Amino acid sequence: MGSLTSRPKVPSYQQPQVVYVPQPAPSVAAPAPVPAPSDADGGEQGVKDAAEAREDNLLTRDRSRYGTVTTSFRGLLNLASGGTQKKTLLGE
Repeated sequence: MGSLTSRPKVPSYQQPQVVYVPQPAPSVAAPAPVPAPSDADGGEQGVKDAAEAREDNLLTRDRSRYGTVTTSFRGLLNLASGGTQKKTLLGE
């Protein structure tokens, strides 16, 4: 039994060529000098002010339903605002 077409031939396999790249030389850079904070520029005072502002922000955050993110279609704020009465009995 013969066939009209011959089978496809498998291409010959070539091993991948390995290329070695030299490792770059480590560069030694001198560290930048860190200026010492002085009392005249108030660097330490600025850090204290920022820390106090963060602490105050954490303490005064609104932790109620009004302070949360509302992600539903109507949202929690619509439900809390009231104004509309819900039906409590069938036929109202």
